[in-house]
Amino acid sequence: MDAGAARDAYLALGAQLGRWQARQSDGSTIISTVCDFHARLQLVSRSRAPGAGPGVGTVRGNAASVKRFGVLATDMRVVDVLRHKHEIGMHNLVAAMHRTVDDLSAVRDRLGELTTEAWRAHGSRELSLGETAEPLWTTVPGALGVALRERIKLPSIAQLLEDHLALDRSLGEELRLKRQIAARLSNDMSAIEMCELARLWALQPYLDTERVAFVNALARCFVS
Repeated sequence: MDAGAARDAYLALGAQLGRWQARQSDGSTIISTVCDFHARLQLVSRSRAPGAGPGVGTVRGNAASVKRFGVLATDMRVVDVLRHKHEIGMHNLVAAMHRTVDDLSAVRDRLGELTTEAWRAHGSRELSLGETAEPLWTTVPGALGVALRERIKLPSIAQLLEDHLALDRSLGEELRLKRQIAARLSNDMSAIEMCELARLWALQPYLDTERVAFVNALARCFVS
C-alpha cells in the first residue's frame, strides 16, 4: 500500500467520524430540548387539581408553573392547551431523536464497509495487527497551497487495519447505547432519569476517544 492509499483511507475514516460528530451534536441539542419540554410538561400536568378532567374543575396554585407560565397557569383551558402542545412537542422531539440515531447507524454502516474494503485490499499480507509494517511517507500541503518539504510518517498497514476494526467496534457499541437512550425517552420519565439519559448521550462512554482524536488529527494533515 502506497502513501496515497493510506492517505485516502484515513481521509475516508475522518469523513465518517466528522459525520458522526455532527449527528452527535444534533442529538445533544435535541435531548437538551427534550429535557426542557419534559420539565415544562411536568409543571403543566401538576397545575391541574387532582382528579380534574380536561376543561373542568379548578387549577391548583402551583408556584413553579405560575413562575414559568405566569397567570396563564391559573386558567384551566390554557393549561389544557399548554399540556397538549408540550405533549406534541415531546412526540416530535423523540421522533427527531430516532431519526438522528438512524443517521448515526448509517455512519456506522459506512465505516463497516470501509473496514471490509481495507481488509479485503490489505489484510492478505500475512501481517498480524501487532507487527510493524514498512513506514509510509507522504508530502503534506502547506498554507496558501505551497507544499511543505517536511513529510509525516504514516501508520503502518497493520495500524491502519487495527484503526478500522477498533472504530467499527467502538461505534457499534456506542450506537447500541444510543438506540437504548432513544427508546427510553417518554413523558412518564422522572426528571432524574431524563437528565441521566442526556448525560449518557453527551458522555459517549463506548467511543474510543483517543483513537478518534488520532484519526481526526491525521486526516486534518491532508486537508490543511
